[in-house]
Amino acid sequence: MPKFFINSVLNKKQILIDGEDAHHIYRVLRMKKNDEIILCDGAGNDYICKIKDIDKTKKTIDCTVLNIIKTNAEPDINVSLYMALPKADKMEFIIQKAVELGVKRIIPFVANRSVLRINDKENEIKKCNRWKKIAREAAIQSERGIIPSVCEIISFDDAVSDAGKSDLSLFLYEKEKDLNIKDIFKVDKIKSVSIMVGPEGGFEEYEVEKAINENMKSVSLGNRILRCETASIAAMSIVMYQYGGF
Repeated sequence: MPKFFINSVLNKKQILIDGEDAHHIYRVLRMKKNDEIILCDGAGNDYICKIKDIDKTKKTIDCTVLNIIKTNAEPDINVSLYMALPKADKMEFIIQKAVELGVKRIIPFVANRSVLRINDKENEIKKCNRWKKIAREAAIQSERGIIPSVCEIISFDDAVSDAGKSDLSLFLYEKEKDLNIKDIFKVDKIKSVSIMVGPEGGFEEYEVEKAINENMKSVSLGNRILRCETASIAAMSIVMYQYGGF
């Protein structure tokens, strides 16, 4: 059954769909009156609906709510991914896969060795809007109950300060020799995890020290050097497995 996110709910009996989603439903999916569809409010609630009327002139679809259920696609753990800006279109790939795996927030930041630098505010806004669109599409595809947020680009200092506030804060560092990621998970119940991934050139020593001072744990993903996009997906998968996110 097709699933779409909606911006608002008129009431618990009727929902009106408009814009691109309405066009996609009747033009691309060829759905008709009396067909059933799932509409999600972005807060974890799925509305099982039947199409009551399609107005192609106004480009709206009127739906009758048959049932309201809690989505089962959201993990119990809140994971935030702090991603140093990578080269080219890698960020789009990382956002897509992180959303599929269950991330709650994605926070792009600029590390000292970040190759990509977006100094123009207009270009930054375009990039962020593009990333948010990808997050939304991935949330629809994976039938999430929320659309994970993609925050504006921030500095390394701001990123590490925010990441350190989570119950468990992981700083992925390829030169870490003492702690492997599998050795640091807390036995007690936690609600939030932060994962910080560096740029292609890795972190500077002073950035590692800053992260540790901000209550983050420097951890290794093993003896092989992973690309930044691989590291983010691997860490997300490990955390989700450890805390019942799958």
